Amino acid sequence: MAEPVVVARPGRSGRSSSAALLSALTMSILLAAGCSGKQGGASGAPPMFATGARLPDPCRLVGGDLIDQLVGASTMVRETEGKENVDCRWETRGHPPPKGKSPSGLLQVGAFTQARQVKRTEKYNDAKIAYKAAQRDEPCAPVRISADAACWQRDESGIHVAVRKGYTTIVISYTAAHSPALNEEKKEETATALATEVLNNLSV
Repeated sequence: MAEPVVVARPGRSGRSSSAALLSALTMSILLAAGCSGKQGGASGAPPMFATGARLPDPCRLVGGDLIDQLVGASTMVRETEGKENVDCRWETRGHPPPKGKSPSGLLQVGAFTQARQVKRTEKYNDAKIAYKAAQRDEPCAPVRISADAACWQRDESGIHVAVRKGYTTIVISYTAAHSPALNEEKKEETATALATEVLNNLSV
């Protein structure tokens, strides 16, 4: 099980799954404000309404058994980045065992929930932008689960998964050494397991 060393603090450059989401969403809001013209009043802000969606705790979206399987004994850190974004990461604790007897690496889960919606725009607009922003440049292969959208991508050291359900977008990054779950023939299966786990816990 992950050792619950939980720290709430601002996100750090280069470590957050939410950085790209924040940038894309800021641009979305600015564009909405520009398109709305004078409709939002003297301030120029677009008219909005609360979606009622709640930001999930990403540290509760992946169970201990799966964490142990992917990164072994680990420490857990939560990083809050405002009212709509929070990250959680599990990193292998201590020095990796000799001869690669168990996986050693990092699992990171970021959550974004669209708390407000610009009126007269497409429903889930910001969540859809966040889902797109969560993806890397290369094609994102579909993950066949009951989410509104889900896909995964491989890289040299691990996998990257994006999931959207309603107003909430989840980003998962997993890298590790000596992990059977990251064998080339296992990567898609691991991505699907992570996406399924997150979606199931998101619905609880």
